[in-house]
Amino acid sequence: EVRNAFITLTISKRPITVDFAATGLSGNRINVVQGDNINIRITLYDPTNGSQLLTNANVTLNLGGSFNEISAGVYEYNYPTSNIDAFFTPKTLTGQISIEKENYEVNPISITIVVGMTEIFPGFPLLYFILIVGGIAAIVGSLVTYRVIQQARIPTFVKKVKKMKKDIKSKKTISDSLLYPSKDEYIIKQLGDRWDMLGLSLKKVLGIEGNKKKKLPETTGEFKDLKGGEV
Repeated sequence: EVRNAFITLTISKRPITVDFAATGLSGNRINVVQGDNINIRITLYDPTNGSQLLTNANVTLNLGGSFNEISAGVYEYNYPTSNIDAFFTPKTLTGQISIEKENYEVNPISITIVVGMTEIFPGFPLLYFILIVGGIAAIVGSLVTYRVIQQARIPTFVKKVKKMKKDIKSKKTISDSLLYPSKDEYIIKQLGDRWDMLGLSLKKVLGIEGNKKKKLPETTGEFKDLKGGEV
């Protein structure tokens, strides 16, 4: 007598134990500063076969590329952050690590990468440094500009008087540049060329022809403080 039997055979794929490590890893979150490389290392084991290391697996990161097997069962990938713009604010990236090997199965590993702002010193973002330096420069520039404007508003005569006062107190000879011409010299300077065109000498008319400009003598006295309304 011949009998037929139907057998249903289900072949289940083996699970994989994953040991996951990365630069700045906390839970499933990786925290790094912009410009630093993230070293991601994964070690694969077969829990059904005495936790033997699994070789020749295909491990990929969807944000970057494929992992390299650096030793039996150990896979590594360096993810660069230099091209991520985190100058003004941190950037958050979400990715998955997929692991594939024949007759094995494992769920993808979800990771979150937080790329911090570019730093000039450890813990001090470059943007904050630029804002502080720029603020100081703006304040100094404003003060200097205000000072220059205030000085420009002071009449030249007043400036010369202050300089003359300072020279007198210091018992120095007063510079010719601080001396104002007399009334007659001023008239000659303004109208002398017109009188010359008429063949006349304005200096002779004013009676100062041949006179030389005199310098003020060096003083030994002290200059008294000016009172209100006096120059």
